[in-house]
Amino acid sequence: MSYAIDRFAWFDGALLVEGWVIADGPPALVFDDGYAAPLDSWGQPSPDVAAHFPGADHVRFRQRLDIGDRFPPAARLEWTVAGEPRAAANLGAKPDPARDMISRFLGALPAEGEMLEIGSRARSGVTRRDLLPPAWDYVGLDVLDGPNVDVVGDAHQLSRLFARGRFDAVMALSVIEHIAMPWKLAIELNRVLKPGGMAYFSTHQGWPVHDAPWDFWRFSDQAWQALFNPATGFEVVEARMGEPAFVVAESVHAVTAFGLGQGVFLASNVLVRKIAETTLDWPVELEDITRTMYPEGETTVVGLREGLAAPREP
Repeated sequence: MSYAIDRFAWFDGALLVEGWVIADGPPALVFDDGYAAPLDSWGQPSPDVAAHFPGADHVRFRQRLDIGDRFPPAARLEWTVAGEPRAAANLGAKPDPARDMISRFLGALPAEGEMLEIGSRARSGVTRRDLLPPAWDYVGLDVLDGPNVDVVGDAHQLSRLFARGRFDAVMALSVIEHIAMPWKLAIELNRVLKPGGMAYFSTHQGWPVHDAPWDFWRFSDQAWQALFNPATGFEVVEARMGEPAFVVAESVHAVTAFGLGQGVFLASNVLVRKIAETTLDWPVELEDITRTMYPEGETTVVGLREGLAAPREP
């Protein structure tokens, strides 16, 4: 390796990039449209790099660039060594253990089984049926009908929609923040999951409000144990936060001047296993919590539930 990007952050057209590169002279960031931004700050002291690469005593850079509406992750780093041009691909993608959890979940599945996906509607054209092993059956559940939806129903009522112990695995990506009572979902999940069955949830520790008024929660990696524990019949196999980010206040004062040292995480993901049945119950209905619907509209939850009286099964 002859380079590293330690930080690559963009906000409102301003890009902060810092790292090091062993080169003959200042490197440049080159974008898809051909725009090249020289990193004139290159040449700062780099004793940490020199400890591994003798002679690389001044190869660090830290620079802010005005790049307008260009897409920062598409930039590549270009430099020259001994007269030969070199380049690094896509600087925006870094390994992230939280992002990779779904691969570990899918990789742990047995050869055959039945998967329930909560929030399966392909609202942006994304479906996950093809991710499953060939011998697996798939059921897509969503509160609204649409592409990739097999059953229309409320996730707070899983045991009314499906038989107890039906599923070998359950997944829900970017969904649980829209569940009004996630603790009730944990209880209902226990009822429809087989003993030893696995479930994977991906959501956010920090994220802009979206799909209002059905945007209820944010989760740290410590929050999952409050939902998935021996009382609800689960154990947490793995919980991670990922996709580090920064909070930038619109109004900066002594309390909101977070700076670069106080980050948040856009992702919070968990993998859980059912270890026992649960005797817990939460006899509260969704219409006791909200009279709105998802997404925002004039139809009330009561009207929606009346339409779900006879759920459609595959």
